[in-house]
Amino acid sequence: MIFLSHINGREIETSDGIKTLYTKNAEVVVLNMTFSQKILSILSDPNIAYILMMPGIYGLFFEFYSSG
Repeated sequence: MIFLSHINGREIETSDGIKTLYTKNAEVVVLNMTFSQKILSILSDPNIAYILMMPGIYGLFFEFYSSG
């Protein structure tokens, strides 16, 4: 809420020209993540993505070095 009151009345430049932000009485809507969004959030964490990428790379090396 502090952020909304801080930017109230600020002018920003858009492709349509200069617009003024009116955020003093803006309604704040909190949206919870769905289950699939939570899973994607966990998997897209750089640490987890790196851990998952390493077995994939090792699998590719094993596939290329083994014949047939």
